[in-house]
This record gives sequence, C-alpha cells and structure tokens, in this order.
Amino acid sequence: MTNPVGDAELVARAERGDDAAFEQLVERHFETVFNAASIIGNGKEARVCAQEAFREAKVALSKLKDKTKFGLWAFGISRRKAIYILRLRKLSVPTSQDIHEDDPR
Repeated sequence: MTNPVGDAELVARAERGDDAAFEQLVERHFETVFNAASIIGNGKEARVCAQEAFREAKVALSKLKDKTKFGLWAFGISRRKAIYILRLRKLSVPTSQDIHEDDPR
C-alpha cells in the first residue's frame, strides 16, 4: 500500500512547475474551498469564486509559509473573495432596468 503524497510535497512540486501536483491539490481541497465561497448564495458564482481562489493561490504559492496548510490557506483566499463579492453587491446601486424588472405592471 502506498502512502498518499501530502500537501507539503504537492505544494513543493507545484512551485517547481508541476501542474499535475497543483491539480491534485485542487481536487483534494475543492469542496472545502467551494464551501467557503458558497456564502455568495449562487452555486455558479461560488464555483467561479473557488476557481479564482485557486488561481490566486497558484500564483502566490511561494508566499505560503507552512506548506502543510495549503487547504486552510486556499479556504481563506476563497472566503475573502466571497466576502468581497458580497460587499460589492451591498454597495451596488440598482439600475433603472433592475427597478423596472421588479415592477409588476
């Protein structure tokens, strides 16, 4: 029986350009990262948010100090992105089209 490769090893490989290693990290942690983004409320938008969080994580891998904490780190990136989206929604001003769409006439 083989031991599964840990996150630290996968992160180290991904830092050296191993896309397959990063893909394993994404597969391993996608559900958790997606759940962090699900506070948005829309499944499609949460999926996009999670994907963007992984893209951001890939670019910033060298900043991750404890490579065993990749999942938690990616979760945090996703959560911050989702909160940012929610804040933008709260700040958005409805357009005249939005107002007319809600008009029952």
